[in-house]
Amino acid sequence: MDSIKQVLKSTTSDSIRFQAYSALSFAYTETQMKTDSARLYADSIRLLARIREDQHKLTLAEYHYGVIARFTGDFYKGIAHMQKFIDFHEKSKNQPELLRGLYQIGVMNVQVGEYRNSLQQFQQAKKLAQTLDNKVRLAHINHAMGYICTQINMYDAAIEHFTNSIAANKALHDNRNMAMSMESLGVTYKEIGYFKAAEEKLKETLILVREINRPDGIASVTENLGKLYNEMGDYATALSYHKESLELRKKFDNKKETILGLLTIGETYEKIGNRDLAKSYLVKGLSLAKELNIKPLMITAHKSLAQLHEKMGHHKIAYAHLSRYQGLQDTLLNEEKNKQLVEMETKYQVAQKEREIKILAQENELQVTKTEKAALANNSLFAGMALILLITGLVVYSLRQKLKTQSILASKNEELRLSQFKEQLSSLEMKALRAQMNPHFLFNCMNSINKMILGNQNDEACTYLG
Repeated sequence: MDSIKQVLKSTTSDSIRFQAYSALSFAYTETQMKTDSARLYADSIRLLARIREDQHKLTLAEYHYGVIARFTGDFYKGIAHMQKFIDFHEKSKNQPELLRGLYQIGVMNVQVGEYRNSLQQFQQAKKLAQTLDNKVRLAHINHAMGYICTQINMYDAAIEHFTNSIAANKALHDNRNMAMSMESLGVTYKEIGYFKAAEEKLKETLILVREINRPDGIASVTENLGKLYNEMGDYATALSYHKESLELRKKFDNKKETILGLLTIGETYEKIGNRDLAKSYLVKGLSLAKELNIKPLMITAHKSLAQLHEKMGHHKIAYAHLSRYQGLQDTLLNEEKNKQLVEMETKYQVAQKEREIKILAQENELQVTKTEKAALANNSLFAGMALILLITGLVVYSLRQKLKTQSILASKNEELRLSQFKEQLSSLEMKALRAQMNPHFLFNCMNSINKMILGNQNDEACTYLG
């Protein structure tokens, strides 16, 4: 982180500053020790994005606010932030960013028990990860789906998902996420009663998280080892692990986990008969739960204190805690019912809006169809008129050509007739000339023949006559 801060001090590039703010915010969030610093860098992203009017980077700030809320246990707030990030990138079709958002919101929906929503989001994320060939995210998704399977008692499927995630993270040399999947596999073994396998896997995980120096991982694994030894009846060993986990939790900003640690230690002390220490831890847990108004944990604390005081013979105090326990349960139940009613009303309103939109779309489609039909009719009319004009023009042109042709033929006929007349006239003139010449010609011929006969030139006379 120090090297990133040095880069941040020396750069004037907005792009590098955004990257540095993002890296620092995420780094501080993951450690869970300085979430205020993480939020400060997320604020820096938002401020710079507003100055530069960069909507993409504004949604990056929403992403970091969502991740911070996830790690601090404020899941509903985190879901609201992450949904803004997802909506933006769905519209912009930015698949890598959409994949990041879907994974984070899926994890948070698991935490609030919305398993159906989370499964849909992880299935969508898995398809995107496969499309993008993102092996890192696929490993994370396998882990998350394994966790969902544990919540719906599909333990065989859970073991398969966790095992796949471990193998994928090992291939990627990602010890941090491999440790998370190893821990989850150990917890799954505990849930189905395989205590020996659970103990081996959790201790193997504890060695790994200590090696990579992951305080949040150490806190989580020691807590789960404490729970395992509680179930095995080894309360002394359980207490040592619970106390180590609690000391680490106090350094983090995750108050919910701190409360759970206090209550767990109180309950463990009660099991070994140390009621004073049990009461001390349970009261501290209840006080912090009231301060943060976390009703489910308040209910757990009141129930444990009621049972403890009953065993101690403090019946009045036990009754008071039991009354508060039942009152909070009723309140929580009413809140849940009201929440369900609000959700049902919201779903009804959404469905109503969708119906209205559908009807409006159908009306618009009908209007468009009418307009298209009217346009088609107008176009057909114009086309018909154009066709009529074209035919009329062709007919007129044809008639004009026919008249022109007839005129030419008439002219040619007249010329032919005149030519024939002239030929006839010439023929008559020739005949008339011949008629004038014939008497003289005959007389001369006869005279010549006569002379040949008188001159005894009979052969020549015959030749002339022939």
